[in-house]
Amino acid sequence: MRRSFKGLLSLMCASVFAAACIEETAPVEPEVNEETVVFTASIDDADTKTILNGTATEWVAGDGISIHNGTKAFTFKAKSAGKNTEFTYTGNDFSGNRFLAVYPAGTYTADLNAKTVTANIPVWQQAQKGTWHSPAAVGVAYSETNALAFKNVTALLKFRVNTDKVTHVVFCGNSNEGLTGNIKVSLTSAGPSVEVLPTEIIKDKEKISDLGTWVEIYAYHDDQHKYFEKNQDYYIAVAPQVFNSGVSAKIRIDDGDEIQVKKTTSKVTLDAGTIYDLGTFEYTAPPAPEWAIPGAYNGWSTYAEMTEQGDFFVARNVTKLDSKDNGFKIMNNGSWLGFTGAVAVNTWNVLGGDVNIYVTGATAEASYDVYVYPAKRMFYVTAAGSAAPAVPNVEMYRFYVQNNVGWETLNFYAWGGYTTAGWPGDKMTKEASVGDYGVCKYVEIPKGTEVVNLIINNGTKQTKDIVVKSSSKVNKLSNGDYVYVLEAADVK
Repeated sequence: MRRSFKGLLSLMCASVFAAACIEETAPVEPEVNEETVVFTASIDDADTKTILNGTATEWVAGDGISIHNGTKAFTFKAKSAGKNTEFTYTGNDFSGNRFLAVYPAGTYTADLNAKTVTANIPVWQQAQKGTWHSPAAVGVAYSETNALAFKNVTALLKFRVNTDKVTHVVFCGNSNEGLTGNIKVSLTSAGPSVEVLPTEIIKDKEKISDLGTWVEIYAYHDDQHKYFEKNQDYYIAVAPQVFNSGVSAKIRIDDGDEIQVKKTTSKVTLDAGTIYDLGTFEYTAPPAPEWAIPGAYNGWSTYAEMTEQGDFFVARNVTKLDSKDNGFKIMNNGSWLGFTGAVAVNTWNVLGGDVNIYVTGATAEASYDVYVYPAKRMFYVTAAGSAAPAVPNVEMYRFYVQNNVGWETLNFYAWGGYTTAGWPGDKMTKEASVGDYGVCKYVEIPKGTEVVNLIINNGTKQTKDIVVKSSSKVNKLSNGDYVYVLEAADVK
């Protein structure tokens, strides 16, 4: 049957009216009955937790623990500080009659029947003067009441440093035993038992290991606090372990290479809840050799000491001289000296410049012998096993200093062209009369090598930076020599 437009409109109006006659009511929110659950927590071992107070340790107000009731873990917070304190949780979803608690608070997999829980000891721990990295101090407690007695499941390593600019301390077993990462803790009548589990160790978003076989404590807090303070106590938390081949401790100075400072090859056992004093870590660098070569062939992490041979010092069988990214530099009494880049074999060159030295046309596998002629500060590269070069016949010019300040010692430090060894530079010991200037001390410099920047010093006091090309204080003589008149006004 066909309905008229008028009839349809009447039906719509009736529906709207009917809807308007229905009384709307707001939904009723169910009443929530939250309650505060309280547990008391004590520290069972004298060395447990995060802050040392004399020989005891205490909870910190606001500390968080996780209490697992067999279903999931709930976070409880400490009401106050002390060796014994109350931890509270407010909600309406906590219940149970058996509990396994873990410090610090986190997400844990627990089995209350087996009294086991999986936790984590960080591989990287931030140094805290007089205490340790709080997330690393793992403590566990099991209870069937609201009273918890925590046991520390880590062994604690105490140490001090007595070396400047130490940024990292690394501890490991000599046989790569597990120390950090995920751990499985089992609470037994004899105390906590700890098993180190395989763990993907991630650094800079890349996996670097399948097991935490080391622990690294770093000093950095900010740019003003990035070194360990000397002779202060620091602590590291690690898993209890037996090291049949002994242990080692290493330090890094200014983020450099690891330097071993402690090692024992005898059996070492670390028990949970025990502090072990590793003593003081100290390192004194050996004196630098007179001449040596650091380079890509050994990863730049060390150097080959050059041996004296007649008028020369020589390093043999040096490889990886194929590019400026490889190459080598020459070290004189601890200071690195470079060149301007590639050199030809069987050619004498004068040291100077910041670029790595490498050989034109070389391959990474090719071996070379490198000679230094200290008297003229020159070097020579030849194929390994070749005959030694002849002493170079090089013309020299002199840079004189007229000493008007009365310094007993004069050192000549130069860079940017002719480059001296590290501070304080070349000692000016020779003397000669120079025209109207009278007696001056001098150093000899190979001809063809210009002095661009220099400082004269006596090992303690020094002049301002002197730019030769724009300084009227440096006078070029007709024979190519230079004279600099040292006055009191030039001294910093």
